[in-house]
Amino acid sequence: MEDEGYIENYQANVNKAKAGIAMSFFVEVSLNSHQEESIAAFERALSNMDEVINGHVVSFLRLFIRSGEPQSRWL
Repeated sequence: MEDEGYIENYQANVNKAKAGIAMSFFVEVSLNSHQEESIAAFERALSNMDEVINGHVVSFLRLFIRSGEPQSRWL
């Protein structure tokens, strides 16, 4: 099945308590510049932090809903 591409990868799920990890969470980060060098400097800084396991690129939308308009579309 690996040769045919059905199995893409394998992963291990670490027991966080046994590894001494008390918590895992996301933090919001924003950069003043999205130029290539700024992003590279940010990545270099993160690479020196043992606590950072991986990163996720996430986009948020800020919505303004007028009074009386249905909110259920966005919730």
